[in-house]
Amino acid sequence: MPIFRRSRSIQDATGGRADLDSFGVSAEETRAALEAGTLPPSAVLRLKSVGDRDGAAYTSDLSVNEFLLLRQAGLSPLTQVLGACVYQVGYYQFPGFGRGVIGPLQDAYNNARSTAFARMLMEAEAVDADVVTGVKVLDNRLDVGGNVISYSILGTAMSFPKLRSVLVDRQGRSRPVLTTFSGQELAKIVSSGFIPLGLAAHTSVLFTALSYSTLQAMSYIYSGGGNFEIAEFTQCYYESRNAVMSRVHELARSLGAHGVVGADLKVTSRGYSISQMNGENPDSAIYTAEMVATAIAELSLHEPFEKAQLVMSMKR
Repeated sequence: MPIFRRSRSIQDATGGRADLDSFGVSAEETRAALEAGTLPPSAVLRLKSVGDRDGAAYTSDLSVNEFLLLRQAGLSPLTQVLGACVYQVGYYQFPGFGRGVIGPLQDAYNNARSTAFARMLMEAEAVDADVVTGVKVLDNRLDVGGNVISYSILGTAMSFPKLRSVLVDRQGRSRPVLTTFSGQELAKIVSSGFIPLGLAAHTSVLFTALSYSTLQAMSYIYSGGGNFEIAEFTQCYYESRNAVMSRVHELARSLGAHGVVGADLKVTSRGYSISQMNGENPDSAIYTAEMVATAIAELSLHEPFEKAQLVMSMKR
């Protein structure tokens, strides 16, 4: 007898078929939905069950303080929403000795993230949400031999009628707004006369190779093993960071924002040995910088939100 067994509820829902998930949806149906640019049927069924259970319990990642502050500001949590994408990276090659953008890899990161954001928006729309708080990047790994990117995000969908009346797109209807704010941060932002407009995010991927003089200096024979800065790597770090920050600000301006807040910037690097001139030590590197921030605008032309009363506990 096997150690692990499928639960009876899942067996009942799937009719005992191993190719069906807990909602009775097959892998082929899920794949067809993703290829069509829609949510997987199991996600649609889950979100529909949330909307059908009027007054029932909901799931969120809010703390007690966040929940109370949001209710005072006129927000109500609905459910957790997810966006995910596993993306195959196309063929790319290094620019050689020098420095440059690795276009296919950079595009793959940005396309995977955009797809994950779009799927989170679809989940939020399915429950008639106005805003998603606490959007967190759970995974953005480059895996499986460096050819597959896994990207996933999680947040809490909220109802916020006052925000819906302000944020109306060109089609005359409002869409949910994704934010990196925690519940407390969102309550403070809106009570101070600002509104979130959405996420501005970008990934920059730059390659750099060490010069011959640097490789010589890194050799124990030429440098005597002394400490020194590897200028090419430092410069690539700065350029990748500056490139991603510039693009994020461009995206924020396209949303009509006055600025970005709640920014999360990460820069990672991976060394490579291409020329073998440095033995097994890296003679080049790829620097990947990603920034996710929330674009905001001041409500100077709109009726300000009623300020929520903030209560601070005096207990230690």
